[in-house]
Amino acid sequence: MDAGAPPAVAETPDSPGGLNANGKRANPLSSESQHDFEPPQASIRKILKASLPEHATISKEANMVFTRAAGIFVMYMTACANDLARDNGRSSIAANDILNAVKELELEEIFDGKLEDFLREFRAEEEKKKAEKTKQKAAAAMASSTAGTGEDGGASKPDASAAVGVAVTDTQPQATEPVAAPPAAPMDTSNQA
Repeated sequence: MDAGAPPAVAETPDSPGGLNANGKRANPLSSESQHDFEPPQASIRKILKASLPEHATISKEANMVFTRAAGIFVMYMTACANDLARDNGRSSIAANDILNAVKELELEEIFDGKLEDFLREFRAEEEKKKAEKTKQKAAAAMASSTAGTGEDGGASKPDASAAVGVAVTDTQPQATEPVAAPPAAPMDTSNQA
């Protein structure tokens, strides 16, 4: 190694290329990266307490091991789901990729349909929220359009039905007769040379 050359610096998994000192892709399950991506211990402790009988206790050491295991499991599932998304030509992981990763890893017996049920309920709740928000916007638009009529000479704001995509048609027939043009003014020809 040359004395004037800077020392070789290994790229970290976070660096461009994600290569280690040997020039190989860094393992996301390595002990260095595991510690960075552990879920909060308090969250794991809540899950453990909810899963165990009422009088069972959990040592600090056991809580740490469960936390590490949960982090590794999440990274493993993420890697599998990411592979499935890439196989389908996508760069974003979708919920179905996670469900398919569970099946590919043969973990469906553990989850016993609970993930599908959760996803179905979540989507239904999101649709309900979206419908409620649309309803509130329509009500607000209706309120603002009715508040615009009155003292200002009858001028009103746009109809609320237009805000929600409903076509409004005028029920009164339109005049079909052409409007006559005003008579032309006579030309003054006295100053012509």
